Amino acid sequence: MNDNLQFQPDRFGILFFSRGRGSGHAIPDAAIAKELAALNNELDIRFASYATGVDTLSGMGLGVIDLGLPEANDPVETLVLTARVSGFLRPKLVIAHEEFAALPAAKITSIPTVFLTDWFVEPEDFNMNLLSYADEIIFLDEDGIFEEPPQAEGRVHYAKPVLREFQYSRADRERARAELGLPPGAVVISVIIPPGRRVESVAPLYDLLMPAFEALDEPEKLLFWLAGDDYETLSQRARSNACVIVKRNIEPFDRLMVATDLAFTKGNRNIVLELAGLGIPSISVSHHLNLIDDLRGLRVRSNRVLYADETNSEELLHYIKKFLAAGRQRGGNEPSTPAPWAVGGAQSVAETLAGIAGRIAAQPGRSGSEGPPAA
Repeated sequence: MNDNLQFQPDRFGILFFSRGRGSGHAIPDAAIAKELAALNNELDIRFASYATGVDTLSGMGLGVIDLGLPEANDPVETLVLTARVSGFLRPKLVIAHEEFAALPAAKITSIPTVFLTDWFVEPEDFNMNLLSYADEIIFLDEDGIFEEPPQAEGRVHYAKPVLREFQYSRADRERARAELGLPPGAVVISVIIPPGRRVESVAPLYDLLMPAFEALDEPEKLLFWLAGDDYETLSQRARSNACVIVKRNIEPFDRLMVATDLAFTKGNRNIVLELAGLGIPSISVSHHLNLIDDLRGLRVRSNRVLYADETNSEELLHYIKKFLAAGRQRGGNEPSTPAPWAVGGAQSVAETLAGIAGRIAAQPGRSGSEGPPAA
């Protein structure tokens, strides 16, 4: 490993393991690190990730150690690689965002650990057992959504969800529509699927949604579908329908979100929370692929979870009409008040992390090999 990666000796070294599956970890992790550095300029923060995580972080101009793992990473291989990186760099603190293997890896050399997560499951789950290697746990959401396992008892700090930094708000609705070439008075329904996630062969939605959309009695309507890897297939299927726009992807997502009257997802909780934070109603069509997504989506007041195997197009049309009617009653162009958890997430997490780092640094003679931080 390159010696140039070593932490600066006069600064507090933090090694931040960001899960590399998709960009849903890297984006909030970059925001947290930015806020953390602003709170304490004595910190030296280094990222380690793999696959899409590396692409996302490096695309933001951030330096990142590439662990060389695939998105579907093997936990044993991950443990070995994270142990090597931790042992070589000897940080004062390891932060792991849902990279469970990094916790025991750091403890091999007694490095203090903080784990970031927005979910818990049953105590019998193997990953929950690994939480015993976390000195502190920061939960990136509200208290009470998931029951704490006994392995986390007494070490959980509740913060807020860390949403991506929005470039648009609901007040920018007309501008967003103009930039996307959407008629200002049309009813716009969008389907937002993160690229590479829940393709139609695994989580079909087109055949369920299209009959409902076509039966929707509106003078002017558009369906804007971010299709990701399904772009070629869906663009062909929808080519004869002038009311359907299929795109592979657009950035930023929030421009389409604020231009939308109602958004569909396949349950991804990050997208659901972002829509809620912008005041956009949504319907999550679940294919039972991620229980955590479903449970979180059920707690979002502006979202409705429907299960694909229990829902037909007629029922879907009912909920579309219900959401659109509620939107008209509110006034579609009026900016909504964000939920309390929708703002300041990165700052709240960074403040907790800064406090933990400060306690570690305050211990006389403290180094990365001298046991866990004080409670």
